[in-house]
Amino acid sequence: MTISPVHDNDGNIINYVALKRDITRELEIERKLNEAHKMELVGRMAGGIAHDFNNLLQPIIGFTELAQHPDCTPEQRAEFLSEVRSASDSAKGLIQQLITFSRQKSLSKQELDLDKILKRMKKLIQRMLSDDITLEINCNSQNAVIKADLAQIEQIIINLAINARDAISGNGEIEIRTSVLHTTKEDILEQPNAKAGNFLKLTVSDTGNGMSDEVKERIFEPFFTTKRARKGSGLGLSTVYGIVNQHEGWIDVDSTPGKGTDIHVYLPTFSTLIHHDESPEADQSEHALTGDGERILLVEDDKSVRSLMKSILTRNGYEVRAAESTEEALEIYEEHEGVFDLIFSDVILPGKSGFDLVEELLGKNDKLRVVMVSGYTDERTRWADMRREGWRFLHKPVSHNELLKAVYEVLHNNK
Repeated sequence: MTISPVHDNDGNIINYVALKRDITRELEIERKLNEAHKMELVGRMAGGIAHDFNNLLQPIIGFTELAQHPDCTPEQRAEFLSEVRSASDSAKGLIQQLITFSRQKSLSKQELDLDKILKRMKKLIQRMLSDDITLEINCNSQNAVIKADLAQIEQIIINLAINARDAISGNGEIEIRTSVLHTTKEDILEQPNAKAGNFLKLTVSDTGNGMSDEVKERIFEPFFTTKRARKGSGLGLSTVYGIVNQHEGWIDVDSTPGKGTDIHVYLPTFSTLIHHDESPEADQSEHALTGDGERILLVEDDKSVRSLMKSILTRNGYEVRAAESTEEALEIYEEHEGVFDLIFSDVILPGKSGFDLVEELLGKNDKLRVVMVSGYTDERTRWADMRREGWRFLHKPVSHNELLKAVYEVLHNNK
């Protein structure tokens, strides 16, 4: 709407002229275009994710069938199940990538030595490459330490390695290297995303096809991919971009068509002294984590997950009663007169939440120990409330050892 004043001969405002235009139709067209664009992006993502998951489901289903074959020997069965576990771990990584992209995963920062992480991951990265691609890792971080989320730093490395692999046709080379960098305000004047300070530089170089300027401008867009239809989700580099931003760093890309690509990731350093070894602790043996007849109330609405967790706990010395809802859990609790040592509950359940269930049971018995589990990482998990209460939390999928370790530690803490 436009309003203009009307003046008399003396310049006084004596009236107004208003011009109105109905833009309802234009707004509706804009809304429909935005919806169409959104659905196009979702469709592109779904196709890529479906492709990635089908590639993971193929070995899981195939090796499971081989392991179930009556002619399968114990040695073959162990080999086939190892392949199933490997594919399952990759599927877990894909889910973490989606969660990271959606910004729903809480950061768990710790002091990390990137050189140690790269050396530990070298065999894993090599297995992702074809035989005609050579991998070289050169570490020169000079003991610089970053404060970062370990899972997300590993995700950066994996995504960049896969991106480099896919850029190479036939024989080629990939180099991953680290170095340290100090930047001043003058150094970053021509780099819009750069920051002044001390940084650890991670570079992934490939001898692949390279990129045009037009592609370089779009590589961090969600769902953008130069791969053939349904051959990738288009989330790899956008996920890297999001993680680096979360860690207050930045990314530079150098690429020329036909001459390969260098992707440089800059992460702020925390210190130059290693205070502890960040490598994952060796798993405790299953025998060291067995129970001694402790009674556990297990609450999980998914039948398969409930059966699996009950089997693991029962086989390792615990007495387990299982329920699929808060209502059934309360009935079992009363039926057994509340004689339980620990409640192991999913957060999201039909009806009342697992959180509400635990609060109600703790009102009946404040000595009851608690372990919560969930596949969600957003506000539904009620992170702040669980931290306040000091409850143990596990994020699905949970490994055999993680489950036993959490239960054992909670039961024996301050016992």
